Amino acid sequence: PSIPFPLLDMRAAGDEWFRNRVHGYTLQIADEPEQALWEGALECLGYPANKKGFWQLAARLNWSQASEAVKSLGMIDLEALFQWAAGFGQKPDGAPVIGGKAPSWRSRYGRPANSPKSRVRAAATWAVRWSELGSLSQAFIQAVRRAKSPGDLAAVFVVPASQKRSTPIGRSRAGDIVVNHLLPAVYALALARRDPKLATHVKWLFDTHSPLSSNGITREASRLLQARGVNGKPRSAREQQGLIHIYRMAVASQQPVRQLPLL
Repeated sequence: PSIPFPLLDMRAAGDEWFRNRVHGYTLQIADEPEQALWEGALECLGYPANKKGFWQLAARLNWSQASEAVKSLGMIDLEALFQWAAGFGQKPDGAPVIGGKAPSWRSRYGRPANSPKSRVRAAATWAVRWSELGSLSQAFIQAVRRAKSPGDLAAVFVVPASQKRSTPIGRSRAGDIVVNHLLPAVYALALARRDPKLATHVKWLFDTHSPLSSNGITREASRLLQARGVNGKPRSAREQQGLIHIYRMAVASQQPVRQLPLL
């Protein structure tokens, strides 16, 4: 299908992608904001094959239970709780009662840092880090307010290697989570709280964030635009998300959802 000419502008398309993403989070945080943020964060731990598995983990061991467990369990037992909730290992002593079935994983292996077990360890580390600030929304908003550059936000999600284990979340993957989850989610929170100053800062961080790692979609999308005589090399995450948005509209015929105005 033909693409509207304005959307051949990667920045304009990036803004539309961002509006659509914010709209989704606006709906999700309306009832249970903390749980919505928790589910969104854990989904980012799984590559496409395992996004559902991490969403199931977030639902089985919800934010309320995870943050309470942080108060009563040491790090070793807390990680064991997360691994057991994910379907790995035995239930640790003193673990809280949780319901539901363990997630179903489409792939349990791959590179060690990308395996579900490694990423589950990252989720336990996140729970400790964010619980110390009282709530997920407070942790995310505080990080955004303090950020003087987009690169400062990677620290929210980076989980370094420990005890000879590989790094489950490095800076590159953390950047993906910042762009796809943190910034649109905090913008939705800013809308809900009627905080235009926070919203403006979020949008600036999105607009100036460096491009994320390239992949097959971005390379194919660049060729698509260049074939139409348009520069397809993104200079920012905003342009890169716009590039992907253009590609999906052209190839998958996806229509944007109702837009919300940016503050």
